Amino acid sequence: MTAPYKYKFNPYPKYFSSEDWVRSSLDFLGGNGKIGKFKYAPIIGIDILSGILIKATGKSVLKFAQDNLFSPLEISVDKSIYFQSKEEQLDFYKAKGANGWVADPNGTNTAGWGLSLTTMDMTKLGQLYLNEGYWNGRQIISGKWIAESTQVQSFWKARHLKYGYL
Repeated sequence: MTAPYKYKFNPYPKYFSSEDWVRSSLDFLGGNGKIGKFKYAPIIGIDILSGILIKATGKSVLKFAQDNLFSPLEISVDKSIYFQSKEEQLDFYKAKGANGWVADPNGTNTAGWGLSLTTMDMTKLGQLYLNEGYWNGRQIISGKWIAESTQVQSFWKARHLKYGYL
């Protein structure tokens, strides 16, 4: 939430109409924005992380999460979800019981939204954090990461909200 952007407001129509949301996010960087200044962008900037993860691991974000997080926690996220229209996207926001993770037309899963989990699955993630990264006696996430990610990293002045790592 501290990337510099060319735009005063998040350019969602440009983003969602692009084929490659990572490339689109990279194209929105720059302008008069200042590095490190908080700019709420729950979709655009965060997707750059998806691109980095894919390049670093050679796996889709969904596959990486299935292998390293979902499988050990017995969380089932079966597929990527693709929108063919704005209406399908709006329906997704209202859906109950959806299973999957939203991806752009190129198959890159989003990083800051679009993951459908059950309440029980979300509870497992919360318990993993409470257990400092351990699940059934196995370290799934670094305890150091848990501590760091829950500390204040930036602050949204307009809403008086503290942010950790996303």
